[in-house]
Amino acid sequence: MFRKLKNKIEEEAGKSPVNRLLSGASPSKGESDSPSHTPPASVNAASPATPLARKPAIWSAGTPRRLDQTPTKSDKAPAADGSMRSAALDLLSSLTALKGSNSYMLPPHKMRASDVDSDAEHSAQSTPQPEKPLPRTESRESINSLAGMFQSLPFGRKNRDAPSDAESDLDSEASFSLRTMNKEELYRRFKEMEKMMTAYRGKYNEMASAYRDQEKEKEKIKNTLTEAQDKSLRRISEMREAAALDQQAKRHLEEEFRFNLEEKDELIGVLQTQVRLLKQGNLENAAEGSANAKGDGDTVDSAELSKTNVILKEKVRRLEDLLNKCKDMIKNNKERTAQLTSEKEKLATELESKAQVVQQLQEWKDKEQVRLDGQLQDARHLIEQLESSTKSSRALSSQHQDLLQNLEAKDKEIKLLKTELRAQKIELGKSSGGEKGRDKEVSELKARLKELEQNNKTNGSVEQSSGGLESASALEEQLLQKDQEWQAKLSAREQELQQQLEAKGQLLETQRAEWEARLAELATKKDKQLQDVLGSKESEIEEITSNLETMGKQQLESLTQKHEAELQETIDTIQQWETRQKEQEEAHKKELEDLTQKFRAKLEQFRDQHNTTVAQLKEAHQKELTERGTEMTQLRENHQKELAGLQGALEGKGSEVAEQVTQYQQRVQELETRIQQVRMR
Repeated sequence: MFRKLKNKIEEEAGKSPVNRLLSGASPSKGESDSPSHTPPASVNAASPATPLARKPAIWSAGTPRRLDQTPTKSDKAPAADGSMRSAALDLLSSLTALKGSNSYMLPPHKMRASDVDSDAEHSAQSTPQPEKPLPRTESRESINSLAGMFQSLPFGRKNRDAPSDAESDLDSEASFSLRTMNKEELYRRFKEMEKMMTAYRGKYNEMASAYRDQEKEKEKIKNTLTEAQDKSLRRISEMREAAALDQQAKRHLEEEFRFNLEEKDELIGVLQTQVRLLKQGNLENAAEGSANAKGDGDTVDSAELSKTNVILKEKVRRLEDLLNKCKDMIKNNKERTAQLTSEKEKLATELESKAQVVQQLQEWKDKEQVRLDGQLQDARHLIEQLESSTKSSRALSSQHQDLLQNLEAKDKEIKLLKTELRAQKIELGKSSGGEKGRDKEVSELKARLKELEQNNKTNGSVEQSSGGLESASALEEQLLQKDQEWQAKLSAREQELQQQLEAKGQLLETQRAEWEARLAELATKKDKQLQDVLGSKESEIEEITSNLETMGKQQLESLTQKHEAELQETIDTIQQWETRQKEQEEAHKKELEDLTQKFRAKLEQFRDQHNTTVAQLKEAHQKELTERGTEMTQLRENHQKELAGLQGALEGKGSEVAEQVTQYQQRVQELETRIQQVRMR
């Protein structure tokens, strides 16, 4: 854009009639009186023998441009010819000093490149072009004219013009807002975006680490659950094997009892047959004795027979007592077998209830795993949202980097233009040092300068319009500051919400870990109790079997009584333990249900709060975006209106300046005719 402006200015400077006049008038002077073609070294190193050693009129940078009112004359000048030549040279130096009139006599701190561009365009439209234009010459006057035009152009960063259509690829809003920002503000904005990016990266890393920790905890929980499941299955299989062994032992005991009963029945039959035989033998012996007594007539053996009968009766009574005892033992053994079968059934029911408890624990484990999976999915959604936000921030940072690169390139171009302007100023100073003249037309030029100063007063309206543009840029800066504040508030609110989420998640995780530890402890306690009970029962059964094999008839009664008492005690303890276990299981179930309900209620409340806050923030952001969009559209419309008004004012001023230039050209032509007349004399 600056290159195009420079080319336009050079073309207009080459086409201007003043430049052509100066370039055409310079060779018409005498051979010894043409200072415009002398090298700068000869001008600077002029000896005191030169007839015209005078400093030219110089424009000051801070004050209005005026001509020096005190011309210095040399003491060694000739009388007639030297005075005419000095007058002509003084006129030419004053005309070169008036070459910067195309800048509308604005002060240097209010002059812009856009004004120079518009002045060049208006001068190109208003100045009459000759039929055969002169060729462009690279004279020192054209360079001086360019330097004078560029002398009052402060290339500030805040007055940077918008890029052309071919150079700008960004949005209209971004380019409009960035035009009003300087490099420091852009750098500060870039640093803020970098801080936001680091904050987002930190949040993303924290979320990733938390997600990894959750994955590790999930794996640990899975491993513990699988181990607990394996242990429970092993215990169930061991309990089943123990129950099978108990059943086998009971069958073996039943078979042994049957064999014993059969043996005792056989003994009873044998004893009954013996008693029967003894009774029959006693009767036969009595009949034989009576026959012998009758036959022999001896009564001595009757006492002996009575004694034998008494002995036999006692034996019969003892055998009957033994039979009764055997019958009682058989009844007791039958009752014992019935009790053992009932205990067997009870143990089977207990095993079934424990299997149901294990199934319930497995179902609860599955439910907890499903809940943990849902929490992990929520965490993944949050991580995806953060990744999308980081991607958007990266895109913004890349856009800002592109903008900074473009601005740096433009700053480099501005620096190059400044160096070129400095070089042109140096050349202008060197060339203006060699100009010499007289002071005959100084009064007329002063009057013309007064007229130009009056025209400067009319140009105040243009300055006011430029002030309006500055106010619009200030409004844009305020809007940008508001946008930055709102973004800072939004980021702070997001950080607070994220911290609350993390704190509540940690609390819930700690509570879940505590309850899992409690459940594991209870499961271990119950398993230990079951193992102890089963071990005690197995030991008792082994003792009973060993005692039954080794003990006699008398020990059986005492052992059976003791065993019955112990069985009653064990049954009572088992029933008490079962009631306690049921009560504990019900209490734990109630606690777990209450905790799960509280946890779900807290989660639902927190999710509702989070959703409401996010919706409110989104609505506020959309409202602010719409309001700012309307404000930006209004500012653009106002800016376009102001630009249109300024363009109209500049066109009017351009026409006025063109008229003044034509008047000055006419006066210059008159002065040239006078100079030629004087030379002809």
